[in-house]
Amino acid sequence: LRVMRTEGLVLAYHDRSDGGLLATLAEMSFAARLGLDVSVPDDIDDVIAFLFNEEPGAVVQ
Repeated sequence: LRVMRTEGLVLAYHDRSDGGLLATLAEMSFAARLGLDVSVPDDIDDVIAFLFNEEPGAVVQ
């Protein structure tokens, strides 16, 4: 990620642990003063669990 950031390929990145994916996306949108359009894959059975799961991961913009 550092190399990609230095080369201008990444605008921002954020871990998605505390609060899950939705909290991470909200924090990133607040910081960038942008809105969100979130699409959840059709094969997800539990959308709430998908959006608030706190497994390790990151969101890259």
